Amino acid sequence: MAEWDDGEDAEDALLMPKEGGFVELECGAAHSGPGPSEAQMEGDGPRISRELRLKSTAGYFAAIAGLGFTMSAIGPTLPTLAEYHGLSSPTALAPLLIMRGVGYTVGTLGMGRIGSNYPHDRHKIVAVAAVAMGIFATLTPTFISIVALYIMVLMLSIFGGMVDLGCNVLLVDVWTGNEQGSAAMNLLHFMWGVGSFLAPLVAEGVGLEPSRLQATWTTIGVVSAALGVPIWFVPSPPTEDRSHEDDIADEKTIASDLSPPKVARMTRFSFGAAIVALSMYYFCYAGAEHALGDWLSTFAITTLHKSDDDGANLTSVYWGCLTLGRLLGAFTTQLLTASQLIAGDFTMASAGCVLLVTWGSNSLVGAYVGTAMLGIGLSTLYPMGIMLAEQKLKMTGGWISVFISGGTIGSVVLPLFVGLLMSIDRNALAWSTAVFVAIQLASYVYVARYRDRTTPEPAATIDPTLADEFDTGSEDSDAVDTEL
Repeated sequence: MAEWDDGEDAEDALLMPKEGGFVELECGAAHSGPGPSEAQMEGDGPRISRELRLKSTAGYFAAIAGLGFTMSAIGPTLPTLAEYHGLSSPTALAPLLIMRGVGYTVGTLGMGRIGSNYPHDRHKIVAVAAVAMGIFATLTPTFISIVALYIMVLMLSIFGGMVDLGCNVLLVDVWTGNEQGSAAMNLLHFMWGVGSFLAPLVAEGVGLEPSRLQATWTTIGVVSAALGVPIWFVPSPPTEDRSHEDDIADEKTIASDLSPPKVARMTRFSFGAAIVALSMYYFCYAGAEHALGDWLSTFAITTLHKSDDDGANLTSVYWGCLTLGRLLGAFTTQLLTASQLIAGDFTMASAGCVLLVTWGSNSLVGAYVGTAMLGIGLSTLYPMGIMLAEQKLKMTGGWISVFISGGTIGSVVLPLFVGLLMSIDRNALAWSTAVFVAIQLASYVYVARYRDRTTPEPAATIDPTLADEFDTGSEDSDAVDTEL
């Protein structure tokens, strides 16, 4: 591993490895070597061997596939769970989706704290969470009490949230600085889609009758637990001890070296409106994605008067197309711009909504075509939204997490809202999805036109002879810093 220069001027310089032609750089300078060395490609963090990286990644893929397998099994089995507990309609189990969302949020927040406190045991923590998720999945239909059902789903969702955050954060850690990191992240979400695609098929194969419900959920639980075990035997990636001052210095250096100069400042009103628009974008995205996954089986049974197997197959087609779209997105991002991809996604999703509202509300074939187009159309809108925010608003991770939380809320509120509407109108899933996509599109258009709402900085009019006396660090009372 390359030695690092710990010079006295570290506060104002970018420390680069000495090997491969790299030297200490002042902010904004370029390195003197002919190109990036291996040390630079590996990033500033601790070096990770290729074997450890590949083994870790395989473990994350397996665990996240088990997570998608478990979480996506709720929708196809919802009608059977309602019948099993003596309820008149699957929509009576709509509060179950609230328990899932609450549990997922608690697990995500908890894993963030636990992972920070025990960084060298993160692989074992993910493995334990995956096994615990499988155990509670197995226990889901065991108890007759509806309260016990809610508790089981709450618990498996807590551990599911831990697996989700753990795998995503760990994957970023082991691929930091490597040019294949973005592809690895796309494949991670692809594996989640693979599990989501297989869950309805397995549920249908084992049986969706009340008498087979225990066997179905036992199969789901055992598979998800088994997929989480391998990561236990892989050492957790090393962490780098860094001070808060080091992080601040690096952020300033990177911003100076790589970011384009700011030519505009954002007023508080327009920036706040953009944050609201992006929050609504993710709120409606998560609502549409989860409402379709949760209620398509019920839609096929109550609206189209089809069998439980038809409902499971329709759900599987939706998740399969969503998965296929994410896989294709890993390649199309190399060929098309973000704006072109988003335009294509919204065109596909809008066409799917029209077909589902018109043809799909009366025909199973129309429902298949409409949901397939929706799955492909929605597949890459999530990462494209983050790219949009970075390009238009120059946001850092803190602000991105603010509007991403809108998706967490949407995944809890909107599926519940759709379930309540379906008890009144059998076509509610179709037209409510169309409304969600329309609002998401309007939010995207607002943010895409955000450049027209910025206020130019008057820096160009300053006399250069007075530059030393001008206080460039002062902030206008109507301006807001986009770095949180």
